[in-house]
Amino acid sequence: MRGNLKIILILILINIIGLIDWAGALSSEDFNIKLENSFLSTIDSVNDFSYTSKLKFILLSERENVKAKFDFSINKNLTSLDPLIFYREDSQIYNLITQFENQILDYGLSFFTLDTSFIYYNMNYFNSLYDINFIYPTSSICLNEAYIKILFSSSDLSFGILKLGWGTTYFFHSTSYFDFKENKDIELNNISQTKPMFRLKLYINEYFTIDNVFIFDKNRINSSWGSRIIFNSSKLLTSFYLIRENSTLRKILGLSKEYKLGNDGSFQIKNIGINYEISYNLPHNDPLEFNDSLNYFQWVISSNYTFNNGIYIVGEYYYNGLGNKSGVYDIYDLINQYMQREMFLSQRYGLLGIKKDFNESFSVFAGNIVNIIDKTSLLIGNLNYTYNDYLDFSINLMYPFKVSSSKGEFYSLKPMMSLTMNYWF
Repeated sequence: MRGNLKIILILILINIIGLIDWAGALSSEDFNIKLENSFLSTIDSVNDFSYTSKLKFILLSERENVKAKFDFSINKNLTSLDPLIFYREDSQIYNLITQFENQILDYGLSFFTLDTSFIYYNMNYFNSLYDINFIYPTSSICLNEAYIKILFSSSDLSFGILKLGWGTTYFFHSTSYFDFKENKDIELNNISQTKPMFRLKLYINEYFTIDNVFIFDKNRINSSWGSRIIFNSSKLLTSFYLIRENSTLRKILGLSKEYKLGNDGSFQIKNIGINYEISYNLPHNDPLEFNDSLNYFQWVISSNYTFNNGIYIVGEYYYNGLGNKSGVYDIYDLINQYMQREMFLSQRYGLLGIKKDFNESFSVFAGNIVNIIDKTSLLIGNLNYTYNDYLDFSINLMYPFKVSSSKGEFYSLKPMMSLTMNYWF
């Protein structure tokens, strides 16, 4: 039995025991069931589509100084979910994904995560516990979160399978360590993978908080840890990070562990918001030495403005020191993205978006994401409508463009649209 299997099963067992003890205090308000149906199709061909149905169960309860959450879903893919059907066959990315899939299969890995456009597929923990060596199963059980949080007078301790979602900027991130912070307006690269961990938050005073995490790996020497010191006042939010990121999978794919130093912040000047993130990353090879030529910066600067009529505009610039500088990508660029060392493949990106909430039920977002290096871009549209407390809909559109003859990162995608319906029982 694998080491990570033992750890995960123990954590699940701890959570289940805690939830059983909760049973006498639970009410219908603590338990929710959500049905999510998603349809994704290319615009130019009705034959290229996928349809996924998820039944999600969420238990969230609080008793005295303890909170608990148990969130899992049963996923059924009613069509093929091979993401290559959403790529132009003559594109760079199509060929790279094919190479990457072959490399994954050559290693015999029992899970595969690929996130492009609106596609998010994860051979989650339950599948990876066993030697199920296929990439696109038609059904799965996904444990999204399962944890217990114990509240003390000046700290709280969480253990189980958790999400972090660190970072302060809108879409691009360089300090969203260990997982990517989700964005509800742009369903692109929304990888927020839960991980088995301990998390200890220390509340020093009304201004300072220290957030510490330890993330398990099946090989203990490949575990990760991180610490975030947060300063929060009425005018400024800023935090500093010290991170060690490692995993067995990184070793398999030829990546060393990395130490990361980070800083992010957020402040407001009337209707103008300013946010930033910066990370200095130091790959650490064995024997114990740092190679300065491998160190790299990643940073994001973001600004937003809210008009009196409620229209919200946002602009961001993302510099990725690890990214490709030529616009001609290779398998290592894809591996770096897959391992979340970078959000995208290239070195420089820009974003401009506009959003309007018409009322509590209806919102619209439109934006453009530009790869400055290979001169390709994505036009993105999102419409959300909440019918009542139980039913909501969303429509997403994505259309790639290229400025030159480039067949680069974003132009590799076919034009797509998706329709999602959520129903809460």
